[in-house]
Amino acid sequence: MYPSICCPFQPKSQLLRFGCGCMETTPKVLPVIVEADLPDGLDAPRRGTLDLLVASDDRETAVELPAGAIAQAMSEDEYRLVVPDSWAVPGSAAELHGRPWIVGPGHAAGARAFARFAALHGIEPSVRHQARQPSAIQVLVAGGLGAAVLPAYVATRLRGAVVTGLAVPGQTVVRLLVRTGPGGPPPAVRAARLAIRQAGLDAVERYAASGLAPHDPVVSARLTDPSERTSAERTAD
Repeated sequence: MYPSICCPFQPKSQLLRFGCGCMETTPKVLPVIVEADLPDGLDAPRRGTLDLLVASDDRETAVELPAGAIAQAMSEDEYRLVVPDSWAVPGSAAELHGRPWIVGPGHAAGARAFARFAALHGIEPSVRHQARQPSAIQVLVAGGLGAAVLPAYVATRLRGAVVTGLAVPGQTVVRLLVRTGPGGPPPAVRAARLAIRQAGLDAVERYAASGLAPHDPVVSARLTDPSERTSAERTAD
């Protein structure tokens, strides 16, 4: 069997490259990798054309799982607000009102985090640049075109930009969605899932060793996926 894996862009595409390296331990498993935006990636399991989906999501506004899919949180990170290094570093969120911003499409986790931050502080951009890929957001920030909200993992590695001390509420979470059935995922899909999880742990170790992490990453045996809400939370709804 050839499990199909969908991954929406950087840095998760790096994660999948690591995962493919891990596949050496299971040479009979040959993954087919597809790059897609989140809406297309979520639609594929519904059509039965995708086995695994690695997706960046926003924990506070997490997307609903497709029917027949289960999910596991692989990692979570804080958000950081970055500005071009040619700007004066803002001391308050109010200083970013009426300034240009760079935002992803509305379904992107970072765009949802920006919307939450902007609503909290009454920020209205003078210009709202939109970039579909996180790598494009990074290039535009480094080029001096605007501020942006990025995961801390990405923000601390960004050249040509300054990470501000302004707090951005919420957390970004990398989720691994797996299409399953009455008997659970097929063996090849289980092997691919284990390889991707191991790749995630390897990436965390490299991040910790890089010296760029604001603090040592915390490795948890059981991160809670947004779909695993408590009964009290369901009752509150």
